[in-house]
Amino acid sequence: MSLFHYLTLTWLMICWPTLSIAAEGQESAATDWCSRYGKLAPLAAVEVASGVFLIEGQLEEVFASSHGHVANVTFIVGETGVAVIDTGANVKVGCRIHRTIRQHTNLPIRYVINTHVHLDHIFGNAAFVSDTPIFIAHEKFPTALAAKGRHYQARLEAKWDAPQPIISPTRLVRRQKPMSPKQQNRAKSKKDDSGLDSVQPGPAAKRIKSIVLGKRVLQLEALEKGHTDHDLLVLDVKTNTLVAGDVLFDTHCPVIDGSLLGWRQILTNLRSRRVSIFIPGHGSARRTPQALENTDRYLARVETEVRVAVHKQLGMMKASLSLAQAESHRWKLCDIFHARNIISAYAELEWE
Repeated sequence: MSLFHYLTLTWLMICWPTLSIAAEGQESAATDWCSRYGKLAPLAAVEVASGVFLIEGQLEEVFASSHGHVANVTFIVGETGVAVIDTGANVKVGCRIHRTIRQHTNLPIRYVINTHVHLDHIFGNAAFVSDTPIFIAHEKFPTALAAKGRHYQARLEAKWDAPQPIISPTRLVRRQKPMSPKQQNRAKSKKDDSGLDSVQPGPAAKRIKSIVLGKRVLQLEALEKGHTDHDLLVLDVKTNTLVAGDVLFDTHCPVIDGSLLGWRQILTNLRSRRVSIFIPGHGSARRTPQALENTDRYLARVETEVRVAVHKQLGMMKASLSLAQAESHRWKLCDIFHARNIISAYAELEWE
């Protein structure tokens, strides 16, 4: 065997898995996933502010539902296109969301934004690939997707007996860190043809901080560890509407998958902002910070009682069955999520 053939064979052995994954992604991106479902019924959308539409998810656990439409979806219509924020728990739901959008506008769908990686928010992404939008997420989203995506995919495909492609982001939002005046003078963002503000492009995806839909600007904020370690907020500047993802819950039991203390700090920071409309990840949009206050009340009660349990050495499993029960009864689905919240909080506060 010649040296050339040896090196070629070695290169193929090393690179073939990567090439196969890339080919799989290209096949997904080239497929109109909605065509296989025919004409689906649209979902109900309410215009909560001018050009801001909420498709409210049903208050069910995703694997107990018959449809997967359990998380809120928002779409925002500007002069030049549409931004979709979260896409549901499976391709079929995503296709129904797509049909709903087309009932309100024929403008191009330019952006799909994922607020975090939980499966009830992202597996409708494939319904939009034929629109060739830019997919946007937190800078830590790819790591979380790599850790959880295949497991989520397998569970969803078993549930609905249909392919559920994983669509990765092509733009990432960096967490904002305070800069010195000298750094601020040097940090000049450049707008590209897509209307994105690019900030120090990384190797996998460009970094951004806002998107532009004609005269409409959506500010993107990547948060520190809270509900998860990769939550993303979207603020529509025109209407002062905050799309908060699962940083805020309404009626649906909050879910701790990051840091209890970090989450409470994020909520404290949000209190100081002037927001006209709050859209949570689950539940109804509000013109008051009710979802914020209710979410923090739940987390505060969990924190208080878990601290006492840690001090008394009650034990994690016993604590999960007995703490903050009065507060948990205020919420739906806490029979599913509350005990694991106590365990998560206990693990965090035990080593504080």
